[in-house]
Amino acid sequence: MKNDIGCEESDNDLYNKFLISESKYLDNAFDLFASSSETYCAFILRNISYKFLDTTPYTKVIYVSEGSLNININSLSTILGEGYFLFVNAHSNVKTVSNTKDTTYFNFDFKREFFHPDFMKRLSQYEVFYNFINFCLMGKKDNKAYLAFAYNKCKSERLLYIMLSCIQNHEDKLLESSLLFLFENLCMDKNSRMIPSLSTLVNASIVNLMIKYISNNYTNITLDDLANIIQIIFPN
Repeated sequence: MKNDIGCEESDNDLYNKFLISESKYLDNAFDLFASSSETYCAFILRNISYKFLDTTPYTKVIYVSEGSLNININSLSTILGEGYFLFVNAHSNVKTVSNTKDTTYFNFDFKREFFHPDFMKRLSQYEVFYNFINFCLMGKKDNKAYLAFAYNKCKSERLLYIMLSCIQNHEDKLLESSLLFLFENLCMDKNSRMIPSLSTLVNASIVNLMIKYISNNYTNITLDDLANIIQIIFPN
């Protein structure tokens, strides 16, 4: 792992612990996860092309740390670049193909049991993700739910390593809070940008997100602030 992203020394240990660079080891890891009582798992994948099948329907979070990935989600085909998040519906077939020899990406999987009622109640304040997770939990088979965001690389990796630490130490509640904090950053941070062309179920949520921002900042909000919010969501 490069040391120019502001990560602590302990992150190097986490990187090595979660790193998988051969598909056969990833197969074994997924088999163990599928048969376990754990509701979440995570891997850092380096130079691996892989096909994730919906026979094990987990909600998936993919983040590209280095290089780029060719992503195929059912009928969608796109390139996911460095610094991009992709959240994928649990009922999807996903194929990832590394574009470079050093392509590295984080992969988190969550079983439906992870999203218990108390977590969903806390998640409800982030409507884009609340709608997305609810769609996954309802067992929709048309595979139309995925979200993509571009976000600050250093901040992204800082949050993801916190999540890895929670997973390593089996700190379920801290993991839930860390995931919610990631959602908050992606929804509200000015460094975050949703990719509308790679996101579904978001139109109403975008409007509500703007209304919520205005309500929370009505005493000092300016037209420039609103313009910045629109630019974050619709950069072009």
